[in-house]
Amino acid sequence: MSLKETAALLAESRKIVNQSKEDDSYVLLNMILKIVTTMDNRMQKIEKGVNKIDELKTIITSVVARVGDLEKTVHDVKLKNSELEGSIEGISNVFDEVNNINKEYKAKLQNLSSKFIQLENATKFEIGKLRVENEKIEKLKSNILDLQCRSMKNNLIFSGLAYNKNENCEAKLRNFIYEELQIEHHIEFGNVHRFGKIGRNRAKPIVARFIYRRDLECVLQKAFRLRGKPFSINEQFPAEVEARRKKLYPVMKQAKQDGNQVSLIRDKLFINGEQFEITEHIDIDDQHRGHPNGGFRDIMMTPANTNGRPYKRQRSGSSPIETKTDDVDIIDLPGYEFRMKNRKKVSRNRSGGITLGYKLEHANKIKILTTDSQFVLWFKVSSDLLDIDDDIVFGIVYIPPEYTNYSSQDAYSQLENEYIIFSDNYKYVSLLGDFNGRTADDDDFVIIHNDKHTDNITDFIENKVYMLDELNIPKKRKSLDRVKNGYGKRLLDLCKGNNLFIVNGRIGDDRQYGKLTCRNSSIVDYCISSVELLKYFTNFHVLDFCTLYSDVHSPLQITLASTKQDVVNNQCLNTGTDTCNRPENIKKWDNDKIVDFQNGIDVEEIYALIEDINKVESNMDKNEMNLIVNNMCDLFLDSARATFGVTKTSGLKKYKNKPVKLDKECQLTVKTRQALIDND
Repeated sequence: MSLKETAALLAESRKIVNQSKEDDSYVLLNMILKIVTTMDNRMQKIEKGVNKIDELKTIITSVVARVGDLEKTVHDVKLKNSELEGSIEGISNVFDEVNNINKEYKAKLQNLSSKFIQLENATKFEIGKLRVENEKIEKLKSNILDLQCRSMKNNLIFSGLAYNKNENCEAKLRNFIYEELQIEHHIEFGNVHRFGKIGRNRAKPIVARFIYRRDLECVLQKAFRLRGKPFSINEQFPAEVEARRKKLYPVMKQAKQDGNQVSLIRDKLFINGEQFEITEHIDIDDQHRGHPNGGFRDIMMTPANTNGRPYKRQRSGSSPIETKTDDVDIIDLPGYEFRMKNRKKVSRNRSGGITLGYKLEHANKIKILTTDSQFVLWFKVSSDLLDIDDDIVFGIVYIPPEYTNYSSQDAYSQLENEYIIFSDNYKYVSLLGDFNGRTADDDDFVIIHNDKHTDNITDFIENKVYMLDELNIPKKRKSLDRVKNGYGKRLLDLCKGNNLFIVNGRIGDDRQYGKLTCRNSSIVDYCISSVELLKYFTNFHVLDFCTLYSDVHSPLQITLASTKQDVVNNQCLNTGTDTCNRPENIKKWDNDKIVDFQNGIDVEEIYALIEDINKVESNMDKNEMNLIVNNMCDLFLDSARATFGVTKTSGLKKYKNKPVKLDKECQLTVKTRQALIDND
């Protein structure tokens, strides 16, 4: 019953009691009312408690749910605990196994430790033995190195000699030693060949074994003649010794500059008698890296300046007329015209080349003559310019240095062939420029002694050396250069075979000197001329060196007479005919007398010469060969004198035509004779 219903009941009960008029019932009812009221209050409290019970029921329901979750969680925990117990049990088993294994390894380790101690003791013993063996090995290495040094004791390395296909290294080396070092005695070689990496001139060096040590010492003593040239000579050493020597080169150089007594023996440097010890921290200057020829008894080919740094590599063969240009270059100078003959049309590294420059006002008097040779630029000067009877042909020459990568064995042959072509058409021909040939003061003409002809006959041409006396030009020219090389010999042969004469040391300011023209140490620049043109020369002068014109060469200056009257005034002719003692000349070849010439040759003498050749063929020396060749030459000359006759000239001739040479048959005979000389 709700509170409202109870209240309604009580109200109804009070109404009933009020309507009854009995006093007792009133009391009773009041008592009942009190009871009921009390009960009502209690019921209200109970109802309130019941409400709280509902709330408690809700709470209990929630608690029950939570308890269910907790039970589930506890169940899961129990499962996990069971699993964990299983895992722990497995871990325990594993731990037991590991413990057992550890005990096994501990036992093994103790065993290994004992073995290691034994091995250590054995190793110490072996190290001692190995140290002894290493000492033996080092001693063997030292002995082997010493043997290598001894085996290379008589070896020299020659660098800078250009490579030619099918070359004979020994012959090339002998020629180099004769011409560059001026060693004339015969040197015995054990072996000569190229080896190693490509070096100077893109050619491998040549190593030569000398049979006799004194020959090697002689070559080293003469090696100073190579200064300023692209060649070097080194003693050969094993790689280890050479590496140590490279470290010692800068120390040795500095010690020499300090005025100390220095000697380098193999890889040991002695300064004032005390050995210098190599240390690892020694710094090697850059200029000494990669230069095996930088030390004692080695020939340094790269000079150093005052700061100790090497100069830039010199361009070999550069000259006042070597332009180092190609066809892309243009020379523009107001009032002048330039004509070039370049080695290459387009080149990254320019070298060689020839240039002719002249004033524009003379352009109509000068004509370029085109030829195939790259070693000479020909041009013609009109006779009107000098008021003479014929044009003058000049050839500006540049021949690359011998033994370099640009050298050519055909250079002088090409030059001579083109000269012969022009000399057949022109009376006045001159060559000037850089011939890279050193001729010393040797004769550039053939000497004729009355009825005996000399050794050197390259062509059967009328000899004109006597005309030098008529022009008051000395036969013996002056020269401050005392060296002769291979190209110099070829230049002299060119002059002898074609009646050309070297102007240097004969005319003008250079008449009494023969000044040096290159590096102030050699003469390689020449002016050579046909004898007919010599009478127009009034001066020849070697100018002072100037970097404006060249890097190493001194300019040459020639002066020619501009009128015929000047020529007469400068000739100083000797017109006497009886006192000149003119040389005897064989008359020109006559084809109609070929048979007489052949019959005039003494056949018996020829057979006798052949017998002499057969007797000494195996061990013939130079003198015997020269004697046989001279006798053979005399046979031909005697027949020529008897067949064609002889003449003696007097006075200054005016040559309108070139002398006639021998026909092909006689030329072949002379060339055969010359080949015998060359092969000697």
